[in-house]
Amino acid sequence: MYHIKSDRRSQHTAEAISRGLLECLREKPLNAITISDIHRITGISRATFYRLFDTVEDVLDWLCAQMPPEEHQKLLAGEQGSPTRVFTRMLELGLENHDLLKALVDNGRYDLVYRYAEQRFRLMSSLYPGSLPELDEAAYDYTVSAMAMNMVATLVTWVRRGRIDPPEAVAKHSRQYMKLMATLMEEPEDIS
Repeated sequence: MYHIKSDRRSQHTAEAISRGLLECLREKPLNAITISDIHRITGISRATFYRLFDTVEDVLDWLCAQMPPEEHQKLLAGEQGSPTRVFTRMLELGLENHDLLKALVDNGRYDLVYRYAEQRFRLMSSLYPGSLPELDEAAYDYTVSAMAMNMVATLVTWVRRGRIDPPEAVAKHSRQYMKLMATLMEEPEDIS
């Protein structure tokens, strides 16, 4: 867990630790990184680290939480006319954080990617009520979960492909998958 207060000093120190962790992740996997490694890069003491974070993995969790919903709301402003454009813009936002995304994928932390994606889809559906059809509570939960898992798979594939595809191409491939799934899930027509 992380315990970062809202004061400027705590925020600044957490950001420095985060940058240090991302630098360490360029050289070795998450499970091999120690607080001493982060200290060597940042100069931040163990005591200060533990005041803000319980574990090295908590730093990744905090990094994922740093794109607040308000920021997404501003970035998505004006997109409500097109669910496709909103989806593409959300994908672009994920791709913009490519160092963090690569670290999460390389270290198998898909749970953090999923949680981030699910929160953003719930935000999108509340900001843009027409972005999802009217659904009962259970259907809404399944739909948001499926969309979040699709986003995870899409982002993981983008990282594994070397991050070479532009956001528009990634969105296009994701939409093709969703269309294929819709086709596969269609009920056969009653022939009688």
